[in-house]
Amino acid sequence: MAKPHNKQGHYMAAITKLTHNELQQVAVKYLLHKKTPNMDIKCQYTIQNANSMYGEIADVYGLSSSYNVLIEVKSNYPDFLVDENKRCRQPDSVGLGHYRYYFFPKGLINGANVRLDWGILEYDIVNKKVDVVRKSLKFVESVRKADAIKYSIIRKLAKPGKEIK
Repeated sequence: MAKPHNKQGHYMAAITKLTHNELQQVAVKYLLHKKTPNMDIKCQYTIQNANSMYGEIADVYGLSSSYNVLIEVKSNYPDFLVDENKRCRQPDSVGLGHYRYYFFPKGLINGANVRLDWGILEYDIVNKKVDVVRKSLKFVESVRKADAIKYSIIRKLAKPGKEIK
């Protein structure tokens, strides 16, 4: 049975009371406790609302020893449309994440509307399960943006001028 969709071509969202922040928490748990899509390892660390200081803010940014994963959480369709038009999302822009995913409640966005190089993670609210709808292709990550995120993490952990132990 086909999912109902509206004239804009995206699926009508199931009624959900999950906030953007609650969806972020689900995405964080997914990255920390599951092997990440496309990789044989999971992310050892995550940070929410990670500001690269270069115009890109990651909803969830996962770090591993070999790869970094960007997850953009979408709780509504208009937010997805705004995100797709950001400069850092354009094909000629180098952004965060070796692997990049949109994460949203099942049925919120038609996967055909998501760029083919981005992966799709859908959250089944009823079964409390994350489904990999499509895997991300591998991207070249902006070293400058990734370093800014890592520096942000260090700033949160250490006092200026002090050694981190």
